[in-house]
Amino acid sequence: RSTGGNAIGMTSVDQSLKDKAWEEVQIKAFTHWANSMLAKRNKKIVNSLQESFADGLTIIDFVEELTEKRLKQKYNRKPTMRIALITNTHLALEFLKQCGLEQKFITISAEDLVDKNIKFLLGFLWTLFRKFRIATIEGAEDKSTEEGLLMWVRKVTEGYDGVKITNNFVESFHDGLALLAMIDKFDGNIIKYPEYKNKPPIERITEAFDLAEKNLGVPKLLDANEVVNGTVDERSVVLYVSLYFHAFVSNEEKKKEREAREAELRQTKAKASEEIDALKLLLEQELTENEKLKLKLKKLGDEHVDLSSRYSSAAEEMSKMRKGLNSTSEEMSAIQLKLANLLQTNSELEQKYAKTKKLINERDERISLLERENSELSSTKKKLQNQIKETKEEFDRKFLEKEERVEELEAEVEALTKEKEELTDELREWKMKYNKLKEKSTEQEKLQALGLDGLLKNLKEHSKEMDTWKDYLEQDREYPSETIIQRSEGEINSRSREDQLSYLTDGLESENRKLQVLLKQREIEEEEAAASKKGTSATKKTNDSDIKDKKPTGDRSVKKKQ
Repeated sequence: RSTGGNAIGMTSVDQSLKDKAWEEVQIKAFTHWANSMLAKRNKKIVNSLQESFADGLTIIDFVEELTEKRLKQKYNRKPTMRIALITNTHLALEFLKQCGLEQKFITISAEDLVDKNIKFLLGFLWTLFRKFRIATIEGAEDKSTEEGLLMWVRKVTEGYDGVKITNNFVESFHDGLALLAMIDKFDGNIIKYPEYKNKPPIERITEAFDLAEKNLGVPKLLDANEVVNGTVDERSVVLYVSLYFHAFVSNEEKKKEREAREAELRQTKAKASEEIDALKLLLEQELTENEKLKLKLKKLGDEHVDLSSRYSSAAEEMSKMRKGLNSTSEEMSAIQLKLANLLQTNSELEQKYAKTKKLINERDERISLLERENSELSSTKKKLQNQIKETKEEFDRKFLEKEERVEELEAEVEALTKEKEELTDELREWKMKYNKLKEKSTEQEKLQALGLDGLLKNLKEHSKEMDTWKDYLEQDREYPSETIIQRSEGEINSRSREDQLSYLTDGLESENRKLQVLLKQREIEEEEAAASKKGTSATKKTNDSDIKDKKPTGDRSVKKKQ
């Protein structure tokens, strides 16, 4: 009785150890499989298999990659509460049903996964592995998992010397040749199969485990001695060999993906080549158009230089006129203002020219944006041509107007200036004579020597000429100008001889200033008349009103001086 009890106890312990070993094999195998799926999303099992599948997110990522579909329902992206974890997990299980997994294969609940039940989790993963991996073996639709897997191994190892695949996994793989044959089939550059024929089984199996882990990514799940001795759990061998099948399938998928990428790359290169050829043609056309535009720009630059030269000539001419009209600087202020406007216009033209040239340079640098740059450059070119044309026409028109006006002013001012210079020279001569005589003789002799009567005669003649100019300047006026006062003999004789000379000198200078004011008023009236022809009659009225307002002031100033 005692012996019997011990035997039963030992059997129970052995079974427990065997189950524990089988559980560890499954954990390693399915952790490897899950990581191979999650790697596509740059994720992996972090702590343990059961903890990762309990977080409510890993299960969703895993089933999406397994089915190659996406969960359409919304789920919690950061679940922390139990209800959120269970809801996410439940959505994943329901999603598997929608993808074709029958209800009878789903023997686990969302609560089991969230509660980290390792046995239920391993059974669930084994079901998925058989459904989505082993069941895909061609010709194994009506066979069990083990039969389908052995059929695949026979096909892969066909033709390899020494390999014998029976209906028993332990017998088929105990000598290691089948494992080495599958490794060689996976990649013929890893080993030389014939070299392993005479090696001991334990050495073949040990090296097969190492090579499979290094080159196929299959983890070491089995003990080499147990495999050789035939004491290994057959379920563990089935699971280990199934990982070889998974490696082959993954490798084929990678090859297909690589071939698809290469085909897409070739198609992209061909399309890019066609686009490059089209761009080259377009570039040649754009370069031709660019050359034409450069020629037009050069022509435009020549026209700009010519315009600048004409402007320089005009400015030089105006400068000469200003030197000859120093005494009439007040009258020429309006012309100077307009000349400043011309200078500003020329500066703006140069800025626009520089801006256009800059745009063309930028267009050459950004040739990759051909269509948009061409449109912008064409628009800029058209605007620039219109602006240059308008500016040139406006400049020519204004310049002609100023030329005509300056000629008129020059003729009028020349006559007045000449008259003024003659009178001023004569007065200067008389003053010089007077100063010399004043030093040599008495007051009576000085006055007689100066020829006061001659000076008075000249003053009267000059006054007559002033009246003539006054009549000319007052023609067509709507109001009388300031009266040019003539000195009478009575006024002169009533003063002393010395005062008579000063009185006559002051009178001559006063009349000359009044004549200049009258000339300026005449110029303003002529400008107003020209403006009224263009429809600005209101401006004329305003200027007339200003002139009338000035008139009384002028009369008062004259009377005061008299």
